[in-house]
Amino acid sequence: KQWYQRRVAITAGDSQLEILVPTVSSLAKSTVGLTPRITLLHTVSLLAVYKQQDLTKWVGKLMGAMFTVLLDRSPAVRDKCAATVAVLIRYAKPSTVDNVLDKLRVWYLEK
Repeated sequence: KQWYQRRVAITAGDSQLEILVPTVSSLAKSTVGLTPRITLLHTVSLLAVYKQQDLTKWVGKLMGAMFTVLLDRSPAVRDKCAATVAVLIRYAKPSTVDNVLDKLRVWYLEK
């Protein structure tokens, strides 16, 4: 499985990302279960690492999906999601980073 995930992440071009990112986003919002969610988060991390420049315009959409997953009950899923957000934030636009930090500030500092 891990080899297949890396191969998908390496070979996905810009045209495939137009299909892949909305699919991954909808899967992140609808997937139930520990293993599928962690696998999806790991795949997003690999995709971000291998396709840095191509993924820049899609980071905002992926971040929105990741914030849905951050509310999961499982600490393992939340931990992996936080790591995935950290990887994605490295390739995000400054405005996206500001939005993420504002949302985190509201969640954790103002509640």
